[in-house]
Amino acid sequence: MNGRTSSFCHSGHPRQRPVSDFPARHDRSPQTLRAATFRKRFFSAASNRSLSVAALICHALLTHPLRYGRGPAIMLLLTVTLATHATAWAQDPVPAERQRLVVAGNDEILWLIVGQYDEQERGLINRFAIQDKTSPRPRQAAHLLPQRGSIVRAAAVGDELHVFFGRDGKFGAEGAHYQYSRSAGGRSDGGARREMMLPGPIMPAAVASEPGQVKAMLWAIVDGATAQQVHQQWRQRNQSTKPDAQAPDTAAETQPAEGPTAALDSDIDTSLHHLVAYEQSTWRPGPAAPAESRDASRFWLACGEGQSHLFWQSDAQSREVHYARHADGEWVVGPAIVLDSPLTAAAALVANRQVVFASLTPHPSVEQALRCTPWVWQSGEEQAGGWRAAANLHAPDGSADEPLALPADCALGGFLDKLVIMRTGPDGVQVACHSAIAGGPPDEPWRNVPLVEHKPMSRSQRTLRDFAATMVVALVLVLVFWRRQESIASPVLLPVGFGLAGPMKRAVGGLIDLLPALAVTAFLWGYANAEALNEFANLLRQWYATATTRQMDPPEPLPWPPSLPWAWLACRVIYVLYCTAFEVTGRATPGKRLLGCEVRTETLEQPNAVQIFIRNITRLIELEPYLQVWPFMLVVFFTRNNQRVGDLLARTIVIERQGTPDDAPNPDPPPDDPS
Repeated sequence: MNGRTSSFCHSGHPRQRPVSDFPARHDRSPQTLRAATFRKRFFSAASNRSLSVAALICHALLTHPLRYGRGPAIMLLLTVTLATHATAWAQDPVPAERQRLVVAGNDEILWLIVGQYDEQERGLINRFAIQDKTSPRPRQAAHLLPQRGSIVRAAAVGDELHVFFGRDGKFGAEGAHYQYSRSAGGRSDGGARREMMLPGPIMPAAVASEPGQVKAMLWAIVDGATAQQVHQQWRQRNQSTKPDAQAPDTAAETQPAEGPTAALDSDIDTSLHHLVAYEQSTWRPGPAAPAESRDASRFWLACGEGQSHLFWQSDAQSREVHYARHADGEWVVGPAIVLDSPLTAAAALVANRQVVFASLTPHPSVEQALRCTPWVWQSGEEQAGGWRAAANLHAPDGSADEPLALPADCALGGFLDKLVIMRTGPDGVQVACHSAIAGGPPDEPWRNVPLVEHKPMSRSQRTLRDFAATMVVALVLVLVFWRRQESIASPVLLPVGFGLAGPMKRAVGGLIDLLPALAVTAFLWGYANAEALNEFANLLRQWYATATTRQMDPPEPLPWPPSLPWAWLACRVIYVLYCTAFEVTGRATPGKRLLGCEVRTETLEQPNAVQIFIRNITRLIELEPYLQVWPFMLVVFFTRNNQRVGDLLARTIVIERQGTPDDAPNPDPPPDDPS
């Protein structure tokens, strides 16, 4: 028979169609066949049922709009838009931890960190407050954006804060080490900088700050295997930077960190824990912990006056907390602290040159509450001494015999000669300072911690916003289809030697033209957003591990810094101006000309400046990351003439020469003969 069999009609049965219903033979070009092959593979590769249905509907709408009519065409496009957003309304998982409080301080500054669960990010969002010794109360750290992550360790080093994030949706199994400054100080990173993690990488068992004459130093407790890697890396670094192995003035470079670690054994005992120091973006080896702490399960560390004070427990249920101090190159083990109940949490600090161990144990009279007891070291004759429990901490208007009842999520820390306690109060997170030596009531009543306002949209609100933005673009596209159904379905008749530029070739040309815009804005990408790019690389590695192991949910998008959207906006504006200028002057950008393509109208005439401007200004919308309009970028794969949304609005197409330039004819019509 002369007719060809079509695809299934509305009733699901095959029917015969005459040859006149099919496109002209000249439209069956290699580009058209490749597009048909792509559509077939795209449908078969869509494992998700909603994606397959959306793709089929999109193909039916964009390829055969006349078959379905105007009214169904609008409904089909709206269905595609709904299908692309259907999976975004999934229920949020129940968080494992709703809030985490962290206190870190020294003789210079106090850092208060409040981590609260965020429904949108599905993780803890940390906000900061700071107080220095000249200010009467904490203030907002307004220069620091809310940081996502689960904080495991923190220490105030000088006027900076060092934080170790554990594994969560943002950071993988290796975690992360960050340093935060008290002010932005003109820095492009806003006062936040990623630092080097311990090799392994592993999470330190405890961290503390040691004040120095020039600059403070961060100390950490690690296991023997990690200490050995630190020693090897430190030795290799010194050997690579040493100008002359025989020069005597380089001996200082090969010494370990000074201070409490005046001596270092050449052989690392991997069965013991060790102290390591972080200085100038490098981890340096320190002394081994006392042999008595070999089987310790948790540690606390405090540094001051050229000494390191180490506390440890062999068992979490034990009521003894062991103690040793490191001075003059050796450890001196002191008497243990004997508690009246198992230890829940604790903090070690040096207040007014006295060592204090603040313990949190179950409250004797209030259920599900904790009691804080400061234990103060009192020196005796001939270096002997013991631990003394300070007076009960109590409320300003409470009895001295009734210990202060604290919630389970409270946090402890030191600032100057004060013991700082942060808790969840009736009106929010509160903080108070008690005397670390004498105990008793706080210096001032409990006051709320001032934090930067953070009211993010929920996942449903964000989805609704994205859906509304997409619907606006969808309505514009519907109007285009409504007005131009016949021209969209009809192929453009091209002369011999010319064909429509395929989607892949157009994409390659677009990437080539995007390079100059990226080069112009390189300082924004490489300087202001170096940290974001590093985190994005970590996210890719974590996503790959998640996809291959399927051990946890896929990671969430990163919270980009404010400078990154501005960098991408500048790049898009330059890209649009670049394309518009070249297409107005020469009908093709360098990327198109390199691939043998050029822009024409649907009547094969040269486009005017208005048409060029219309087809290029739509790139600002197509490349907007916050508007989920990616389905409209697929229009080029399904339209008969491989047209983008901008081409449909401007009535333009992109053609390419098939064959050598000498053999291909000129698509411009010959001028009229005046004779």
